[in-house]
Amino acid sequence: MNYTGTFEGSPSAAAFAAYNIPSEEWISYTQALLVIAGADGKLSSDESEWLSSAFLNVVKANTEAREYLENYDFGAQKIEELLTDLNFKTPLNHKRALLYDAVHMSRADFVYAPEEQSSVHRAAEYMKIPSYLTKAIEGLVNTEKAVEMTRKAIFELEEHKKGDGLYKVSDPNSFKASIHERNMLGLKHVEENLQRLYGFALMIIAGADGEVSEREQEWYKSDFAVNTSVSTQVVKEVLDFDYRHESLEDVISELNKKVPVNIKRTLLYNAIKMARADKLYPSEERMAVERAASLLDVNEDIMHTIQHLVMTEEKVAKLKKTLFIAS
Repeated sequence: MNYTGTFEGSPSAAAFAAYNIPSEEWISYTQALLVIAGADGKLSSDESEWLSSAFLNVVKANTEAREYLENYDFGAQKIEELLTDLNFKTPLNHKRALLYDAVHMSRADFVYAPEEQSSVHRAAEYMKIPSYLTKAIEGLVNTEKAVEMTRKAIFELEEHKKGDGLYKVSDPNSFKASIHERNMLGLKHVEENLQRLYGFALMIIAGADGEVSEREQEWYKSDFAVNTSVSTQVVKEVLDFDYRHESLEDVISELNKKVPVNIKRTLLYNAIKMARADKLYPSEERMAVERAASLLDVNEDIMHTIQHLVMTEEKVAKLKKTLFIAS
């Protein structure tokens, strides 16, 4: 796996996983995140979930490491002590990425407490990161939060609403969705058969120009599948799927029996992201997205809004790459 700087969760976690950083090294980084996000005296459930979904799942933290971090006394540690020997051999500027992750984790509960912000700025000062860059990173997170709220509005994601809200579970083997799974798929629980059909539809759309390119396959395997906890077996089935000879109508007909409007919209969103992963978006792929929208009964205005959302996220990703690729 090559780090691309476009991972949906923590950029550091993606780099650490890609370059096989030893656990004893990334644990120090994680402790720093805990100290900063816990500077207001507590760690909220949303902050803990962000750490698990966006970081620990990506670096494939084992049970022992998770238990150690769960019991870590972040209130007794000074941030400066953790930052002294923090250094990683990746193309990522890990000091800037640490601030970015710390702000994201601190804001996971939609509250950026003064104590958390003060801890971020103190860490930045200790790492000799200029104040303007620290503010730029905070602004980047603000932008991403605004885009996230737009995405949730388009996909009608109401995570805290009582009742079924999203996807009603029928498979006894389903499992609870993480934050990224809820945001990317629009469901609270995940079923393997749904993941399989969803992946087949992505392959047909991305392959509408005759080929699912290597970069498109890599996006599915290393970005989408990691973010949404798709099993290795389902990933293999999706990538081996005969997209050239299968019908988008048949796959979506099966999906339509199972999913509400929010998942239909996320399918278009992820199809556009996958189709554009190779920096190309030919007319055949655009037409396939439009056909999928029609089959899913998603109106044209929503479809175009989703396209603009993807392009906005690409611009934000370029800004992230400028800030975080080592310099």
